Amino acid sequence: MSPAVKRRKASPSIAQASTDTTLATTRAHVLQGSGYEVRNFMSPDELLHACRKEKFDLLLIGHLLEHVEREQMSFIFRTYNAGSPIVQLQSVETVPTTADFSFNVENGPEALVHLLSEIVRGKRLSARVGD
Repeated sequence: MSPAVKRRKASPSIAQASTDTTLATTRAHVLQGSGYEVRNFMSPDELLHACRKEKFDLLLIGHLLEHVEREQMSFIFRTYNAGSPIVQLQSVETVPTTADFSFNVENGPEALVHLLSEIVRGKRLSARVGD
């Protein structure tokens, strides 16, 4: 196995659901700089197509998605990536979803990277939504 393939397999893979291209791209750059592979999905259909072909370690749901789309994305992700966590980005106006974790976007990118690191390593199981 080539070093590039080993590195790719060792990097946690994040599916990011967002309709805001600018925010998604910025967030992806931050996460990629921290060692994550990130794929952006603008619709449930895009996510469904990708999940049928590959597995992801985590779903990150943007706070600007409509509630129905967030729930559709969560359902699709759980169907094809059973056991992988879902993190809902939130702002003051965000309606809660069935995500496993929530993150207030006002806490900033460094705090998001830290939370995702803990989740991927399995250290954040006690901070699930609703606890």
